Amino acid sequence: MATSGSTNFNLTRNQAITEALENVNAVAEDETPSAAMIQSAAVTLNAMIKHWQGKGIRLWTSEMAYKEFAAASIVKNNSKRYTCIRGHTATATTEPGTGATWRLYWRWDEDDYDGTEDAWVLTTAYTTPMNFDVASDTIDIGYAFYRDSTGRDTPIDVLPYDTYKAVFDKDNPNTITFISLEKLKDTMKVHVYQPVGMISTDTYTDILFYDRIRKLEDMDDQADDFDFPQRWLQAIIDGLSYRLTKKYPVSDKTLRRLEKDRDKSFSEAKGGTDFEEDDSDFTSSAYGGLRHGGTRHGERDIN
Repeated sequence: MATSGSTNFNLTRNQAITEALENVNAVAEDETPSAAMIQSAAVTLNAMIKHWQGKGIRLWTSEMAYKEFAAASIVKNNSKRYTCIRGHTATATTEPGTGATWRLYWRWDEDDYDGTEDAWVLTTAYTTPMNFDVASDTIDIGYAFYRDSTGRDTPIDVLPYDTYKAVFDKDNPNTITFISLEKLKDTMKVHVYQPVGMISTDTYTDILFYDRIRKLEDMDDQADDFDFPQRWLQAIIDGLSYRLTKKYPVSDKTLRRLEKDRDKSFSEAKGGTDFEEDDSDFTSSAYGGLRHGGTRHGERDIN
Protein backbone atom coordinates (compact mmCIF):
# COMPACT_ATOMS: atom_id res chain seq x y z
CA MET A 1 0.00 0.00 0.00
CA ALA A 2 1.29 3.45 -0.87
CA THR A 3 1.98 5.98 1.89
CA SER A 4 -0.25 9.01 2.22
CA GLY A 5 2.40 11.53 1.20
CA SER A 6 0.92 13.85 3.83
CA THR A 7 2.77 15.25 6.86
CA ASN A 8 0.40 18.00 8.04
CA PHE A 9 -1.51 16.17 10.77
CA ASN A 10 -2.87 18.44 13.47
CA LEU A 11 -5.57 18.45 16.13
CA THR A 12 -8.47 20.82 16.47
CA ARG A 13 -9.28 22.32 19.82
CA ASN A 14 -12.27 20.05 20.42
CA GLN A 15 -10.37 16.92 19.38
CA ALA A 16 -7.72 17.60 22.01
CA ILE A 17 -10.36 18.38 24.63
CA THR A 18 -12.24 15.16 23.88
CA GLU A 19 -9.01 13.13 24.18
CA ALA A 20 -8.26 14.72 27.54
CA LEU A 21 -11.81 14.16 28.84
CA GLU A 22 -11.52 10.51 27.86
CA ASN A 23 -8.21 10.27 29.71
CA VAL A 24 -9.87 11.31 32.97
CA ASN A 25 -12.89 9.11 32.22
CA ALA A 26 -15.22 12.10 32.12
CA VAL A 27 -16.68 10.71 28.89
CA ALA A 28 -16.59 7.31 27.27
CA GLU A 29 -14.70 6.76 24.02
CA ASP A 30 -17.92 6.66 22.02
CA GLU A 31 -19.51 9.57 23.90
CA THR A 32 -19.68 13.19 22.75
CA PRO A 33 -18.86 15.73 25.45
CA SER A 34 -21.59 18.21 26.29
CA ALA A 35 -21.28 21.85 25.22
CA ALA A 36 -20.75 22.84 28.85
CA MET A 37 -17.91 20.33 29.26
CA ILE A 38 -16.25 21.58 26.08
CA GLN A 39 -16.55 25.21 27.14
CA SER A 40 -15.16 24.54 30.61
CA ALA A 41 -12.24 22.51 29.25
CA ALA A 42 -11.52 25.20 26.63
CA VAL A 43 -10.98 27.73 29.42
CA THR A 44 -8.57 25.33 31.13
CA LEU A 45 -6.78 24.68 27.84
CA ASN A 46 -6.26 28.36 27.02
CA ALA A 47 -5.09 29.07 30.57
CA MET A 48 -2.53 26.27 30.26
CA ILE A 49 -1.24 27.59 26.93
CA LYS A 50 -0.88 31.13 28.34
CA HIS A 51 0.97 29.69 31.32
CA TRP A 52 3.36 27.84 29.00
CA GLN A 53 3.81 31.05 27.02
CA GLY A 54 4.89 32.87 30.17
CA LYS A 55 7.41 30.11 30.87
CA GLY A 56 9.09 30.50 27.47
CA ILE A 57 7.36 27.74 25.46
CA ARG A 58 7.08 29.86 22.32
CA LEU A 59 10.42 29.71 20.53
CA TRP A 60 8.80 28.99 17.16
CA THR A 61 6.85 32.26 17.30
CA SER A 62 9.89 34.47 16.69
CA GLU A 63 10.19 36.46 13.48
CA MET A 64 12.54 39.11 12.18
CA ALA A 65 11.10 42.62 12.06
CA TYR A 66 12.70 45.95 11.21
CA LYS A 67 12.32 49.67 11.68
CA GLU A 68 13.59 52.20 9.14
CA PHE A 69 14.72 55.27 11.03
CA ALA A 70 14.05 58.80 9.92
CA ALA A 71 15.28 62.03 11.42
CA ALA A 72 13.46 63.28 14.50
CA SER A 73 10.90 66.06 14.05
CA ILE A 74 12.44 69.49 14.62
CA VAL A 75 10.29 72.59 15.19
CA LYS A 76 10.52 76.17 16.30
CA ASN A 77 8.27 77.73 18.92
CA ASN A 78 8.60 81.12 20.58
CA SER A 79 11.93 81.67 18.79
CA LYS A 80 13.44 78.46 20.15
CA ARG A 81 14.32 75.18 18.46
CA TYR A 82 13.07 71.80 19.78
CA THR A 83 13.76 68.19 18.80
CA CYS A 84 11.10 65.53 19.36
CA ILE A 85 12.19 62.81 21.83
CA ARG A 86 8.88 60.91 22.09
CA GLY A 87 6.46 60.30 19.24
CA HIS A 88 3.05 61.93 19.76
CA THR A 89 0.25 64.01 18.28
CA ALA A 90 0.56 67.61 19.37
CA THR A 91 -1.79 68.95 22.03
CA ALA A 92 -1.75 72.08 24.16
CA THR A 93 -0.12 70.16 27.00
CA THR A 94 2.78 69.03 24.77
CA GLU A 95 3.49 72.43 23.20
CA PRO A 96 7.29 72.81 23.38
CA GLY A 97 8.41 75.29 25.99
CA THR A 98 4.98 76.05 27.42
CA GLY A 99 2.86 72.90 27.70
CA ALA A 100 2.48 71.19 31.06
CA THR A 101 4.23 68.01 29.86
CA TRP A 102 6.38 69.32 27.04
CA ARG A 103 9.65 68.04 28.54
CA LEU A 104 8.42 64.48 28.09
CA TYR A 105 8.20 65.01 24.33
CA TRP A 106 10.74 67.67 23.33
CA ARG A 107 14.38 68.61 23.85
CA TRP A 108 15.30 72.28 23.74
CA ASP A 109 18.24 72.77 21.37
CA GLU A 110 19.51 75.87 23.10
CA ASP A 111 22.30 76.81 20.70
CA ASP A 112 20.92 75.54 17.38
CA TYR A 113 17.99 77.86 16.59
CA ASP A 114 18.34 79.66 13.25
CA GLY A 115 14.72 80.48 12.42
CA THR A 116 14.47 78.19 9.40
CA GLU A 117 12.75 75.34 11.31
CA ASP A 118 9.09 74.50 10.68
CA ALA A 119 6.74 76.06 13.19
CA TRP A 120 5.11 73.81 15.79
CA VAL A 121 1.46 73.13 14.86
CA LEU A 122 -1.33 71.80 17.08
CA THR A 123 -2.67 68.26 16.23
CA THR A 124 0.39 67.49 14.06
CA ALA A 125 1.98 64.04 14.43
CA TYR A 126 5.62 64.36 15.49
CA THR A 127 8.06 61.49 15.38
CA THR A 128 11.41 60.41 16.78
CA PRO A 129 13.73 57.44 16.34
CA MET A 130 13.95 57.20 20.14
CA ASN A 131 10.80 55.07 20.47
CA PHE A 132 8.22 53.36 18.31
CA ASP A 133 5.28 50.98 18.71
CA VAL A 134 5.59 47.32 17.75
CA ALA A 135 2.82 44.81 17.07
CA SER A 136 0.55 44.44 20.11
CA ASP A 137 0.98 40.65 20.17
CA THR A 138 4.72 41.04 20.84
CA ILE A 139 5.95 39.37 24.04
CA ASP A 140 9.64 40.08 23.89
CA ILE A 141 12.64 40.89 21.72
CA GLY A 142 15.27 38.19 21.42
CA TYR A 143 18.15 40.07 19.81
CA ALA A 144 18.73 43.12 17.65
CA PHE A 145 21.24 44.82 15.36
CA TYR A 146 21.28 47.93 13.22
CA ARG A 147 22.50 48.32 9.67
CA ASP A 148 24.00 51.65 8.71
CA SER A 149 24.01 53.35 5.33
CA THR A 150 27.20 51.49 4.31
CA GLY A 151 25.56 48.08 4.94
CA ARG A 152 27.55 47.37 8.09
CA ASP A 153 25.67 45.47 10.82
CA THR A 154 26.27 46.20 14.50
CA PRO A 155 24.81 44.07 17.35
CA ILE A 156 22.71 45.91 19.94
CA ASP A 157 22.02 44.87 23.53
CA VAL A 158 18.39 44.32 24.52
CA LEU A 159 17.98 45.41 28.13
CA PRO A 160 15.06 45.23 30.60
CA TYR A 161 12.88 48.32 30.64
CA ASP A 162 13.71 49.07 34.28
CA THR A 163 17.38 49.29 33.27
CA TYR A 164 16.51 51.65 30.42
CA LYS A 165 14.53 53.93 32.75
CA ALA A 166 17.56 54.27 35.03
CA VAL A 167 19.83 55.50 32.21
CA PHE A 168 20.64 59.21 32.30
CA ASP A 169 20.69 61.49 29.22
CA LYS A 170 18.58 59.32 26.94
CA ASP A 171 18.49 61.90 24.15
CA ASN A 172 22.27 62.02 23.67
CA PRO A 173 22.84 61.93 19.88
CA ASN A 174 25.16 59.09 19.00
CA THR A 175 25.06 55.57 17.62
CA ILE A 176 22.57 53.11 19.11
CA THR A 177 23.88 51.55 22.32
CA PHE A 178 20.89 49.42 23.32
CA ILE A 179 17.13 49.07 23.00
CA SER A 180 14.44 48.12 25.49
CA LEU A 181 10.86 46.84 25.22
CA GLU A 182 8.24 48.58 27.36
CA LYS A 183 5.42 46.11 27.99
CA LEU A 184 2.09 47.87 28.45
CA LYS A 185 -1.38 46.36 28.78
CA ASP A 186 -2.50 46.90 25.19
CA THR A 187 0.61 48.17 23.41
CA MET A 188 4.31 47.41 23.19
CA LYS A 189 6.86 50.15 22.65
CA VAL A 190 10.56 49.89 21.78
CA HIS A 191 12.81 52.54 23.26
CA VAL A 192 16.14 53.28 21.61
CA TYR A 193 19.09 54.68 23.56
CA GLN A 194 21.36 57.15 21.78
CA PRO A 195 19.45 57.01 18.48
CA VAL A 196 21.41 57.59 15.31
CA GLY A 197 18.41 59.40 13.83
CA MET A 198 19.03 62.40 16.05
CA ILE A 199 21.95 63.56 13.91
CA SER A 200 20.65 62.34 10.58
CA THR A 201 19.65 64.27 7.52
CA ASP A 202 16.87 63.56 5.06
CA THR A 203 19.18 61.02 3.37
CA TYR A 204 19.37 58.91 6.53
CA THR A 205 19.03 55.17 5.79
CA ASP A 206 19.90 53.24 8.98
CA ILE A 207 17.63 50.30 9.80
CA LEU A 208 17.06 48.54 13.12
CA PHE A 209 16.45 44.79 12.83
CA TYR A 210 15.03 42.90 15.80
CA ASP A 211 13.83 39.38 16.57
CA ARG A 212 10.20 39.78 17.64
CA ILE A 213 8.60 37.02 19.72
CA ARG A 214 4.82 36.99 19.44
CA LYS A 215 2.09 35.53 21.61
CA LEU A 216 0.74 32.03 21.09
CA GLU A 217 -2.65 32.18 19.42
CA ASP A 218 -5.78 31.41 21.45
CA MET A 219 -8.02 28.41 20.84
CA ASP A 220 -11.35 30.23 20.43
CA ASP A 221 -13.26 28.01 18.02
CA GLN A 222 -13.93 24.30 18.12
CA ALA A 223 -12.18 23.77 14.78
CA ASP A 224 -9.09 25.89 15.56
CA ASP A 225 -5.75 24.16 14.98
CA PHE A 226 -3.02 24.55 17.57
CA ASP A 227 -0.35 27.22 17.17
CA PHE A 228 2.25 24.58 18.05
CA PRO A 229 4.61 22.30 16.13
CA GLN A 230 3.36 18.73 15.77
CA ARG A 231 5.74 17.44 18.43
CA TRP A 232 3.73 19.34 21.05
CA LEU A 233 0.33 17.73 20.33
CA GLN A 234 0.75 14.87 22.81
CA ALA A 235 2.11 17.23 25.45
CA ILE A 236 -0.98 19.40 25.05
CA ILE A 237 -3.32 16.44 25.51
CA ASP A 238 -1.40 15.10 28.50
CA GLY A 239 -1.04 18.52 30.10
CA LEU A 240 -4.76 19.22 29.71
CA SER A 241 -5.65 15.76 31.03
CA TYR A 242 -3.72 16.41 34.21
CA ARG A 243 -5.26 19.85 34.69
CA LEU A 244 -8.77 18.44 34.22
CA THR A 245 -8.32 16.19 37.26
CA LYS A 246 -9.19 19.24 39.33
CA LYS A 247 -12.65 19.24 37.73
CA TYR A 248 -12.99 15.48 37.31
CA PRO A 249 -11.40 13.75 40.34
CA VAL A 250 -9.53 10.51 39.76
CA SER A 251 -7.80 8.01 42.01
CA ASP A 252 -4.29 8.53 43.33
CA LYS A 253 -3.05 5.78 41.03
CA THR A 254 -4.54 7.45 37.96
CA LEU A 255 -3.34 10.87 39.03
CA ARG A 256 0.23 9.62 39.33
CA ARG A 257 0.04 8.04 35.88
CA LEU A 258 -1.35 11.20 34.30
CA GLU A 259 1.34 13.23 35.99
CA LYS A 260 4.03 10.90 34.68
CA ASP A 261 2.59 11.03 31.14
CA ARG A 262 2.44 14.80 31.29
CA ASP A 263 6.04 15.19 32.44
CA LYS A 264 7.35 12.69 29.88
CA SER A 265 5.56 14.15 26.85
CA PHE A 266 6.46 17.70 27.87
CA SER A 267 10.14 16.80 28.20
CA GLU A 268 10.12 15.02 24.85
CA ALA A 269 8.43 17.96 23.14
CA LYS A 270 11.13 20.29 24.44
CA GLY A 271 13.72 18.05 22.82
CA GLY A 272 14.34 15.47 25.50
CA THR A 273 16.19 17.87 27.78
CA ASP A 274 15.56 18.17 31.48
CA PHE A 275 13.44 21.05 32.66
CA GLU A 276 13.14 22.90 35.95
CA GLU A 277 9.99 22.54 37.98
CA ASP A 278 8.79 26.03 37.10
CA ASP A 279 9.24 25.52 33.35
CA SER A 280 5.54 24.68 33.25
CA ASP A 281 2.57 24.11 35.43
CA PHE A 282 3.82 20.56 35.84
CA THR A 283 3.78 20.22 39.61
CA SER A 284 1.32 18.27 41.67
CA SER A 285 1.26 21.05 44.25
CA ALA A 286 -0.85 23.03 41.81
CA TYR A 287 -3.71 20.77 42.86
CA GLY A 288 -2.76 20.41 46.51
CA GLY A 289 -0.40 17.47 46.07
CA LEU A 290 -1.14 13.85 45.37
CA ARG A 291 -4.13 12.48 47.23
CA HIS A 292 -3.68 9.46 49.46
CA GLY A 293 -5.86 6.71 50.81
CA GLY A 294 -7.19 5.03 47.67
CA THR A 295 -10.18 5.96 45.54
CA ARG A 296 -12.55 8.52 47.05
CA HIS A 297 -16.29 8.58 46.58
CA GLY A 298 -17.06 9.66 43.03
CA GLU A 299 -13.47 9.06 41.81
CA ARG A 300 -12.70 6.56 39.11
CA ASP A 301 -9.64 4.43 38.77
CA ILE A 302 -8.52 4.55 35.14
CA ASN A 303 -6.19 1.72 34.15
